[in-house]
Amino acid sequence: MSREIEKITVSLRTETLRMADENHERFGFENRSDFINAAIHEYVSRDMLREFGSEIAEVYSKIQHSEIRNLEEHLAKLSYKIAVEMA
Repeated sequence: MSREIEKITVSLRTETLRMADENHERFGFENRSDFINAAIHEYVSRDMLREFGSEIAEVYSKIQHSEIRNLEEHLAKLSYKIAVEMA
């Protein structure tokens, strides 16, 4: 991640700035800019996780169904083998 800093002008609500001023030290940030930067990163990361979370769940579901099918086939073969041996 790049550590370059670009100074920009952003308009924020007074209550948002007050919240940043009152809490940045509590969360271990030296200043409110670092706090706001981390908050933006956290928000975007969560949104990306939410976006890809459903795709990941779908992939896991496919893997799980595939594994279950493989186990069912294996159990069927074992059952057949046992039935043949008992006959």
